[in-house]
Amino acid sequence: MLVRLVSRAYIIITICLLSNNSLASKQDEKYDYNYASLSNRCQIYDPYESFNRKVFTFNAILDTFILRPVTKGYGRFTNCYTKNRVDSFLSNICEPLSAVNYGIQGNANGAGKTFWRFVINSTFGLGGLFDVASKFDLKAKPQTFGNTLANYGVGQGPYIILPFYGDMGARDLMDPLVLNNYLNPARYPMRSSFKNVLLVTDLIHNRDKVMPFTDYVSKNSPDAYIAIREATLSERESKMVYPEGFKCPKVSK
Repeated sequence: MLVRLVSRAYIIITICLLSNNSLASKQDEKYDYNYASLSNRCQIYDPYESFNRKVFTFNAILDTFILRPVTKGYGRFTNCYTKNRVDSFLSNICEPLSAVNYGIQGNANGAGKTFWRFVINSTFGLGGLFDVASKFDLKAKPQTFGNTLANYGVGQGPYIILPFYGDMGARDLMDPLVLNNYLNPARYPMRSSFKNVLLVTDLIHNRDKVMPFTDYVSKNSPDAYIAIREATLSERESKMVYPEGFKCPKVSK
């Protein structure tokens, strides 16, 4: 409980600091290269890089001494089949979240597909351990409220790194903090203890998925911060569907 309270307080302080424009105005000139195109999509906007790098270092220390060793053990004692079952189970729990966001977007087809994916996989797929729905070509891309905002023309916003939660565009800020939980009906009947188990499982499983990439970056990249920032935003932007005629906000140096 104490750790949870401290982490939440730390995050609130971080958000308050990021809302202070003076932080962005004090950026060093050496960070001018931040304003680069991102796969011919929106430009990277990182006005808080000096502050982000400090949080990046803090998270990297936690990862090195806690998360990475635990994940290494998970990877060593689970085979690909087991990992696929875990991945399918975690993805299935997020299907109602996608259904709600498709509904907010006015996408009845997407909402219907994700709803039935959850129903079919939760029953015939043994609680979501197996993706039976895909065998019937019932597929839909996962959605969060960040996707919904993009659907209505909201750009990714400033790049932000939060302690414990990691990096993201400001548009996605509320997803891991609040909305992924409150917009997902599947989580309402869950006990807090089970939610905590899901949180830890999801954290370790997803860390395992990116382990080869982060190991490569740590060994070969001259600047791990830049490499991870560009990979994170590029991967996230590839999942966005903007309205027709959408234009990226202009970024001034």
